[in-house]
Amino acid sequence: MERALGFPWSWPGNDAVANVPDLAELDAPAPPRPGATCLVSVTPDERVALWALSPSQHEQSRPLVDRASRDALVAMRIATTHLPLVAATRPLRASVRWSVQLAAKVGLGVDRVLDGASFGLGFVLAAASLLLDVPVPVDVCALAAIDEDGRLIPVGGLAEKLWMLAAWAPAVRRVLVSTPQAPRAREIVDDASLDLRVVAVSSVSVALEVVFPDARTEPDLPPGDGAALRGALEDVYRAAVDGAPSMIDWATVARAAARLGEHAAIRSDPRAREEAHVAEALSWRHSGRRAVAVWPSAELLARSPRPVRLRLLAHVVSSLADTQSSDIDRFVDEARGHLAGAGEEHAEDLDLLAAMGRALAAVDRDVDALDVLRRAVDGWFAIWRPDGAAAALSEMLRIHGFRFDPRSVGETVERFVPGVLGHVRTTDVARATVHLAAGRALTSVGAHDDALVMLDAPLDWSQCPSDVQHSRLRWRANALTRAGRREDGHRARRELALRGSGSAFPALSALDLALSLRDDPLPALASLESVAADEIARWHAPGLTPVELARRVALRWRY
Repeated sequence: MERALGFPWSWPGNDAVANVPDLAELDAPAPPRPGATCLVSVTPDERVALWALSPSQHEQSRPLVDRASRDALVAMRIATTHLPLVAATRPLRASVRWSVQLAAKVGLGVDRVLDGASFGLGFVLAAASLLLDVPVPVDVCALAAIDEDGRLIPVGGLAEKLWMLAAWAPAVRRVLVSTPQAPRAREIVDDASLDLRVVAVSSVSVALEVVFPDARTEPDLPPGDGAALRGALEDVYRAAVDGAPSMIDWATVARAAARLGEHAAIRSDPRAREEAHVAEALSWRHSGRRAVAVWPSAELLARSPRPVRLRLLAHVVSSLADTQSSDIDRFVDEARGHLAGAGEEHAEDLDLLAAMGRALAAVDRDVDALDVLRRAVDGWFAIWRPDGAAAALSEMLRIHGFRFDPRSVGETVERFVPGVLGHVRTTDVARATVHLAAGRALTSVGAHDDALVMLDAPLDWSQCPSDVQHSRLRWRANALTRAGRREDGHRARRELALRGSGSAFPALSALDLALSLRDDPLPALASLESVAADEIARWHAPGLTPVELARRVALRWRY
């Protein structure tokens, strides 16, 4: 009980504690700080626990693992989708290391980590609290899960969790539950006369309005003079150049950069104006939208430390590759001048090489692209960091695959893939990307069984970007069909049609099937053009027949 009373959610008030002689000397705990909230867990053996979530580590901290850890990352992205990022951009660069401390427990056994899928809305509230720099009110606890798209999901063990809050978290008075579960929650509260108010929330937006009623939903410029504006711009610019992919919603960061760029104090300063423009373009690219960043000025490059300069150039060169700009050759040559000599490359040099390889492949300079990419992959292995080679290796495999080069595909898979996949620092998303690239290349050269081993790897594909998930389903369908398992291939295509609705991938899959059956590919190509006209335009070349165009698109599509 004394431990529980060290947390604000368990503090019943000074008067209540004063009536218990053994506890009368205890001081009230400090109120929650931004990023902190309470969570409740129930284990299969009916152990119920109250936890204090924090965005930092403490002596008694216990880590989030597996599903809980992934949901915490998803929650930051969802929170940034719903909240402005101008006045409070610093959390983008802060080191958020979510952890929990045990406040109280009912039942036998020990919980050394926190896992489970029922804490999602609590994580979103904590992330929003950080972004707003406002604490989650101490009287609130969220009992709802979330999916990747931010939809609220009912949780298990609802009765036990409500009982735990009533018994061990007397400061909590409002319990947020998903709308479908609200009637059951109210029934439990009424039947047991629990001193709790159930608040039904239909979405993350509604939950944020309930908990943070004064929060703005449009970007708000920081108050004060130009120094505050430049500080906010520095945070946005650094976040865009660093590019932490799966953590935040980049469209929100792009809008924040645009909002800053509109201010007179930024527009009147050429340096700040350029940084705002670059940050906006890079953030749109991180979000998945094609946006070619203007080549940085000589002044911006000169004042940037070399590692930052190379990271910036890598982003810009990659954005040029995404749009097949006519300036690719010129800018690749200019980027080459910033590289260290062969054998002297650092990580930033190798990332820039990978971007250059993608750009060269975008203008059909495949041989030059392979030379650059091989230098990047060899460089990562030479500095004992094969985990960093995932992007360059994936592009190498893509090119070898559409060039129908079985020997190069086999040698590349055998020599480099195990080192990247087996390295302790390779992220789950990078690992999945390499599995996909290897599976795609092996399918393209006819090694269908080996391809399926790669594409059916026991990974959590749901945590990957949607393009990776959809592309994996596409190439899995191709491998199954070409291996003679047509019914399994049709099932994979139906799954892709369901999951990839609105994207280009169902039409791509139909195009694959038409080409493999030697049917007319034009209907599928027309369907693809209706959802990805800009992308299709890049594959046109003088003298190509429609069938040749269809084959070129199917083979060389980037994902």
